[in-house]
Amino acid sequence: MRLLRMVMIQGMAWLLVLSMPLGLLTGTLLQILLVQTTLMVWDKKEKSERWMHLALSGLLAWQLSIPASVHAALYDALIFAVLWLIFGAVDQDRVPLYLSSRLACECLEQQLPASAKIWVDLGCGNGQVLAWMASRYPGISFLGVEQAWVPWLWACWRCRQLQNCTVLRGNLWNISLASADVVYAFLSPAPMTALWHKVNAEMRPGTWMVSNSFAVPDVKPAQIVDVGQTLQTRLFCYELGRS
Repeated sequence: MRLLRMVMIQGMAWLLVLSMPLGLLTGTLLQILLVQTTLMVWDKKEKSERWMHLALSGLLAWQLSIPASVHAALYDALIFAVLWLIFGAVDQDRVPLYLSSRLACECLEQQLPASAKIWVDLGCGNGQVLAWMASRYPGISFLGVEQAWVPWLWACWRCRQLQNCTVLRGNLWNISLASADVVYAFLSPAPMTALWHKVNAEMRPGTWMVSNSFAVPDVKPAQIVDVGQTLQTRLFCYELGRS
């Protein structure tokens, strides 16, 4: 409600000012005067809101003062920054943001080895799988790794009350898998061969790697689990050291 009121006041004031043949400085001062006067009449108690409106008025005035070409460049930079925060360096690692479904979580739960003590999610996204599994298996340690900032923060918030769950921000290729009993990944076809080399080099015989939707080329999985979705999602389960 407070945000809606701010938008209404700023919008009405700027429409009035822009309809007048005024310079930038004069128009900005008049707009600020109109907004502050409206606030004094509307709600005398919200002094903090007046300062927020004052800052917003200055920001709008600055935006109107810069050339259109600069404004377009700033807009492009903002879009790039938002995409980078959400998806990370997709152009480098070729791993987009995929989110595991609830059905996939249920299937993963059924495939969990009884002897598993450490479970690692490489590219954990928003922490859907981590939170699901960690809340059901308090005796197992769960580790998630995510490089993009927004999904990582989301995963941290989702798993904040789970004592057996840790979410790290970083590159999955820099994480040691030596102690992992199960590694789960929902990446893309591009890195699967490299991921297979990594798990074989670092994980112990008898441990497991589970890949959502993407199989390792030229490697036969020990088991394929049909998740049963309309997208025909499957879990490819590989046992390390299995001949």
